[in-house]
Amino acid sequence: MNTQRILTIKIGKQIFGIKIEQVKEIVRRGEILEKQKLPPQVLGIVSFRGINIPLVNLAFQLNLTDEKKPKGKKNFLLSEIKGISLGFLIDGAGEILEVSEEKIKLLPPLILNKRNSSCLSAILQTEERLIIILNLEGILSERELKKLVHH
Repeated sequence: MNTQRILTIKIGKQIFGIKIEQVKEIVRRGEILEKQKLPPQVLGIVSFRGINIPLVNLAFQLNLTDEKKPKGKKNFLLSEIKGISLGFLIDGAGEILEVSEEKIKLLPPLILNKRNSSCLSAILQTEERLIIILNLEGILSERELKKLVHH
């Protein structure tokens, strides 16, 4: 039986999952440097170990908030998408679940909309709850990624 390892994360009041291979580490957020001409879901740039990393507001991208700039200190999940280091703002990291691939199902079309269809990949049914699995590679379009490289 094939299994997947899924990290649960909290965004707002909701729990989501991310395939563990998309996660480099969870980091405490530092000071955000604002830059002009960034995609709307990108808060700015955060310096981490001497590297400038674009910081994506997942709650804004997933339509969980209208606030582009969240209040309070939050953590970010560090990932690498198509060779670009990106940070994804989260409210917290939970547990790592090891689940059989049969428990991971395609999302019903009713859940998807234009803004989130590329970043929602599947749904995981556990005994306690349903967890939507995010596809971090789909958060930013190719064009948006190219813009970030040039900043």
